[in-house]
Amino acid sequence: MKNKAIGFLLLSVILFIFSQELFANDKSEKANSIFENKETEETKETEKNQQGIQLYNLDGELISLNDYVGKKVILNFWATWCPPCKEELPALQGFYDSNPNVELLTINIDPENDVKAFADKYKLTFPILLDEDHLVEGGFGVLSIPTTILVNERGEIVENKVGPVDLETLTEWSTNP
Repeated sequence: MKNKAIGFLLLSVILFIFSQELFANDKSEKANSIFENKETEETKETEKNQQGIQLYNLDGELISLNDYVGKKVILNFWATWCPPCKEELPALQGFYDSNPNVELLTINIDPENDVKAFADKYKLTFPILLDEDHLVEGGFGVLSIPTTILVNERGEIVENKVGPVDLETLTEWSTNP
């Protein structure tokens, strides 16, 4: 009886280790880039998905994140009615003005408000994209705003900050490999 219990325990440990290794490999295979578009039935159905993540800017131009492959990108999700979002605007504008090697894309989640007038009032010159259907916000798992995400050159999310971001954090992110 004791030998069966030891054998069962040993088999359980081996199965546990094997399942952990299998799960780890499965996770690494599933990790993908925001720039890539994995073919599935869902992505075959809509042209929008086939072309990757696309949003309109304030000038009505369709912007694709695929245009930023090979570049470090900072995404900032915000709304015009959000006090912490307004608090971080000077840091975002200062970063945009002084860091041409890192792309800053801000994604507004309340485009039903007059975002263009808001941008003019606060003298914002950085790119503002409009997430009209909240699909990008949801796709990135944004639950609270402001949320700022650093995406590396391979399209992998490497940093994520919920709450107002400051110039020091943005600068640090821009210099991280």
